[in-house]
Amino acid sequence: MKHLRTFSVMLAFLGLSVNGALAQTNQSVTFAGWDGVGFIQYTIQSAINTVDEAGGGTVTINGEKTNVDAKLAFTIPENVTVVWKALYKGDLDEHLIAITGDGTLEIAEGTDVEATFSDELSAFYLGIPKVKISGGAVTTNSVAIFCNAGETDFEMTGGTLTADIYYYEAVWIESGHAKVSGGEIKATGDGSGAIASEYADITISGNAKLSALIGGGIVVSTNGNITVSGNPVITGTGVCISSPSITISGGTITSPYAAVENWGVVNISGGTIAATGTGNAVYCWNNSTVNITGGKALAQESYAIYIEEGSGSISGGVVFGYGADNTDIIYNASYGMLTGNGVIIAWNEAAGTSTYEAGTSDDIFKLPETATAKWAKQSGNGGIFYANGTNTGFIPIEGVTVEGETGISDIEAEKISVYPNPTNGQLTIGISDMRFSDMRLFDMMGRQIPIGQSEIGQSEIGIDISHLSSGAYFLKIQTASGELVQKVIKE
Repeated sequence: MKHLRTFSVMLAFLGLSVNGALAQTNQSVTFAGWDGVGFIQYTIQSAINTVDEAGGGTVTINGEKTNVDAKLAFTIPENVTVVWKALYKGDLDEHLIAITGDGTLEIAEGTDVEATFSDELSAFYLGIPKVKISGGAVTTNSVAIFCNAGETDFEMTGGTLTADIYYYEAVWIESGHAKVSGGEIKATGDGSGAIASEYADITISGNAKLSALIGGGIVVSTNGNITVSGNPVITGTGVCISSPSITISGGTITSPYAAVENWGVVNISGGTIAATGTGNAVYCWNNSTVNITGGKALAQESYAIYIEEGSGSISGGVVFGYGADNTDIIYNASYGMLTGNGVIIAWNEAAGTSTYEAGTSDDIFKLPETATAKWAKQSGNGGIFYANGTNTGFIPIEGVTVEGETGISDIEAEKISVYPNPTNGQLTIGISDMRFSDMRLFDMMGRQIPIGQSEIGQSEIGIDISHLSSGAYFLKIQTASGELVQKVIKE
């Protein structure tokens, strides 16, 4: 104990502190701006070794140091987690922070790491199997995070990573699995990307934001699988997502070029994929297969779906583009790929009209012919309302003006309630200050189900669905203003 107290007093005198006795599994290291990199490195490694010898735990690193001119390197054993919360900035010709070992690094709130390099180096050069980013900021003119441990488990739930590098990525992972569910990854260099890997599976979910906005770099790319769900926003000037295996069930993916590039299988069940310029929403080559069961694939100046070689099916969702018919918005595919409740819509922009009357279908081509596609307004924006069975939605179109009123407004929709939902059998539909003209129930296959209605009160209608099997159904309510679709769960 005497030696430990002497060590702590010495560190405090030098602006460094190590808190925690030898038997404890949590330690903290705080460095000062005047401390040399070698001394900081020695202190961090000593704290890590202490925790490791005590059976494992966490070492938290705090402090502030600028004008760093040498690499900081240390090793994390398997049972130790290092939590970085320090301000650390430098301009040098080697990696700023290099970490090896079998342990875990977490970059947490309070982190402010900034690195300027003369070559393609990294702010964090990591040869460890587990990397977590929960907060803070890492900014560099090169690679923010480079993972070369072989199999790396990379997880990001918060924070900001910014890389201003020419034709490289903000985050590079050799192999393993990357999960980004929060925070933001920004590639601001010419041709650079947000995250890439040779073989890792990449999952984007939650409210994560990823962007590559200069020079047409690929935002997310790997030879592994890419899965997008939840509400992430992925924005690029080049390809947004590139992989042989892509699954999209949510989020917004936008690029003027090719939003999605694939050479294997693409499964789309939700979200919005939009090509806002001359590119395709989905571009496929090398015998690809495209399966669209939901969501939106939208394009403006080119094909929404481009299948160079392969096949596709549209059994749900909507595919939209500018053109006279489906051959203008889907390349190398025919009407035969449309099944179920899928919808294909083309707007003949070349007709030269940008003002339409609500409820009309002027200059709109649709498949199947039994589907509904008409001009409408939603939240003040002009566009096309579409419906095919339970598949309904709205496509906003910039520059189009829709005159007149159609559809249920946001305020009117709030006046309609369906409860209890989920239900064991009895549903009550409350319609305040409104009159409805029709109510229909559909199963997930789009088949209408006969229902009996009973008036409970002046503004409430009861429906008995106790005889139906457990599952999801869709209730369509028609009012004088338009149609509202409500999903209903029968337990």
